[in-house]
Amino acid sequence: VIELGCGKGTYLAALAQMPSVSSLHGVDRSAAAISLTFENIRNNSHKGISLVQNDVREYLKLTWHVDLIVFDLPLIPLPPTGLSTKLRRMIDGGKNGRKYIDYVIRHASSHLRTDGALFFVQADFHGFKETKRILEQQGFTVTLLGEKKISLDKTITTKTYKKWIEKQ
Repeated sequence: VIELGCGKGTYLAALAQMPSVSSLHGVDRSAAAISLTFENIRNNSHKGISLVQNDVREYLKLTWHVDLIVFDLPLIPLPPTGLSTKLRRMIDGGKNGRKYIDYVIRHASSHLRTDGALFFVQADFHGFKETKRILEQQGFTVTLLGEKKISLDKTITTKTYKKWIEKQ
């Protein structure tokens, strides 16, 4: 299992409790986030844990394979100016909030093992139909796990499976 943009390791800490998960990997560009993740997991897990400080987009250029990719990356659409660099790096999802969603879903297939899955949360204003369209173009089957209205928008949780496509 790998969590891209692991932050403080909330998902990894929960996954560490699952008997079926044998190893955990977390990636975040923030050294502070990696440190928090380590503290949140190390006392609650005897599984193999690796944490890497790296930009998610750079990490996706490397070669690795897992059964599950989890991500809950910055998705807030921001104007080009007006925030501190540190705050911007934490929450910036690009002009329309899809910068990381699109990058991850276009590159995830090459990192998932056969029958691997993506698990992620996105706000509806990012265009779930667009996300689903791109995933299906990439050969995924998309399953909507739930929706929850929060404030003026709804949050959508999906689990997306890689279809096995035999190469000829």
